[in-house]
Amino acid sequence: MLQLTRLNIGSHSSDHAVNHAEWLVEENYSFGTGSQNTYIVSGDAVSERQARLSVKPEQVVLHNVAGGQSVYLNGKPLKQRATLKSGDHFSVGEARFKIEDPKLTRTPAKTKSKAKTLKRNWQLKGCNTAIANKIIPLKGRLSIGRSQECDICLNVMHLSRQHARITVTADRVLLEDLNSANGTFVNGQRIKQQQLQHGDEVAFDTLRFFVEGPEQAAEVRPQAVDNKTQLRPSITQEEIDALKANKRKKQVKKNNPDLEPKNPPIDPELKQQIEQLQYEQDQIQKQNNSQRILIGLLLACIAIGIWLFFGF
Repeated sequence: MLQLTRLNIGSHSSDHAVNHAEWLVEENYSFGTGSQNTYIVSGDAVSERQARLSVKPEQVVLHNVAGGQSVYLNGKPLKQRATLKSGDHFSVGEARFKIEDPKLTRTPAKTKSKAKTLKRNWQLKGCNTAIANKIIPLKGRLSIGRSQECDICLNVMHLSRQHARITVTADRVLLEDLNSANGTFVNGQRIKQQQLQHGDEVAFDTLRFFVEGPEQAAEVRPQAVDNKTQLRPSITQEEIDALKANKRKKQVKKNNPDLEPKNPPIDPELKQQIEQLQYEQDQIQKQNNSQRILIGLLLACIAIGIWLFFGF
C-alpha cells in the first residue's frame, strides 16, 4: 500500500500535517482551492478542482482534471494523467507531495538464523477494493484513526479521529477500541478489547483487514535410535479407524436393507383434512366457472334483445 506525504503547506492553511504520511485507502482524493477537496491547495492558476488521485488495488493514477500548467510530476508539467510509483514527487499549485511505499523505504532487518521461527512480523493486509492486498506493518504500540496524530492515519470519514489501538508485544497482539462511534470488529463481532490471532479479520467500521503474524516452522525433535526400519503410514491412525468404521456401517446396511430409513406414514386424520380442503377448493372453482358462464349467457341474451328491438 502506498502512502501520501504533504511536504509543505504553501500559502493556504490545511488540515493535513506536513511530513505526515497518510495511507491511501480511499478510491479518490481531490486537490484544488475549493473547500470540498480532500487537499486544499493554492496558486495563481489553480482551479477549484484542479487534480485527482484515483486509487486502485495495483496502481495510483494522478489526473490533471482542469488542465493547464498547475500540476507537475517529478519537475515536469503533467498534461493529462500518469501512473505513480514509490519515490515520485508531484505538486499542485504551491503544494508539494511525495508518494512512498513503506516496504521499499524501510531498512531491511538483519537475518537471524533461528530454525523455529520464520521472520515475518505482525501486519494487517487490506481486504477492501481500494486497499486489496496492501500491507500495514505492526510494531510496538500503534494508534489508528482519522487524526493526523495517529501512528496509522486512515483518512476515511466514517472512522473516528482516535478509533483504535494495537499493541504488539513478544507473546501477543492486543486490539483495543477507543470508544469509536462506528465500532471495531474482530471476525464480525464488535469488541472493546481482544487478543488477535493469525488469520483473524479486523474491521474498523467497514474498513477490513486480515491479520498476518509470524508462522512457526515445524520443530525437529530427535528420535530414539532403532535398528529396525519403521515405515511411516501415508494417513494417520485416526483416519484409518474412520475408514474402517465407515466400511462396517456400509456392510451392515447391505446385509440388513430393512434398516434403511423409510418415509413415516401420514396421519389418517391429517390426510382426510387435506382431501377435504382440496374438495372444497374444487367446488369453489366449479361455482366460479358456472357463474362466469351464466353471466356470459345473460349478456348475450341482452345483446340479442337489443338487436331485435332496434332492428325491426
